[in-house]
Amino acid sequence: KTIEARELDVLVYPDIGMDPFTYFLSFSRLAPVQCVLHGHSDTSGVPEVDYFVSSRLHEPDDAQTQYSERLVLLDELPMVLRDYSPLTRVPGRTQLGLPEGGRLYICPMKLHKIHPDMDDLVAGILRSDPQGHVAFFEDNRNASWATTLRARLSRRLSEEQQERLVFLPFATDLDRFRGVVAQADVVLDTPHHGGGTTCNICLSVGTPIVSLVGQTCRGRGPFIFYRLMGLSDGLTWTPEEYVTTAVAIAADPARRAALHSAILERYDRIRRNQEVLAAYAKLFRSMATGAPLPLAEPG
Repeated sequence: KTIEARELDVLVYPDIGMDPFTYFLSFSRLAPVQCVLHGHSDTSGVPEVDYFVSSRLHEPDDAQTQYSERLVLLDELPMVLRDYSPLTRVPGRTQLGLPEGGRLYICPMKLHKIHPDMDDLVAGILRSDPQGHVAFFEDNRNASWATTLRARLSRRLSEEQQERLVFLPFATDLDRFRGVVAQADVVLDTPHHGGGTTCNICLSVGTPIVSLVGQTCRGRGPFIFYRLMGLSDGLTWTPEEYVTTAVAIAADPARRAALHSAILERYDRIRRNQEVLAAYAKLFRSMATGAPLPLAEPG
């Protein structure tokens, strides 16, 4: 009733699908134009939501086929990114609870993003790099997720390889989290639903990311960031390439150092916050006045 009393021209949902109340609310027609933003990067499937707002940088060519809403494509990123200051001090591996020797591959994503297809990628890396360790962060709300992931991986790994798996406590301190990422040789992005905010944090310390570029916007986080930075080393298109690229970068200090330097030098290119806000303002004015919208090509 409160929303209805406002007599809105445009109703904007930052996300639909992350909260039951707003999900069911979105089935009501409370404004002439209703749209959803990129907070949950999947179609709502709700008939009363007219538009899904994304980015030309993010979406594949056939993107409209993946949405029940009409897909609106900004020319900018669909999100504002936090700016991170350089780390003043990086704790040693021992202080961070990491293996002292060998190469370190860190997968810093929340465990609910780790699709079973990731299991084979982890197994391939540990098989190809006998000096490698793969680290995850436990979840702070659901301890069973780490147990489930360990059980899945145990079916693909030898006992020796399982010993090179590391499960770190959930990092509530951002500087400590960034320190762990800074100590890693490679960050492992998750297939199908990769990192966005998390990848921004990883790039802020210059650690190379290896990503399997997906066919949906939620699987193209590092792709969009690397694209804005003019980089491609670490973007892969097949599971086999993902494994070989991760191991090759981790095992080559010169290649890794060059990529680290390039990321830090170009990191500012991905933060276009004022341009993003201006693009949203222009879009909402167009929705309210009936002006043409930057729609994706029909599927």
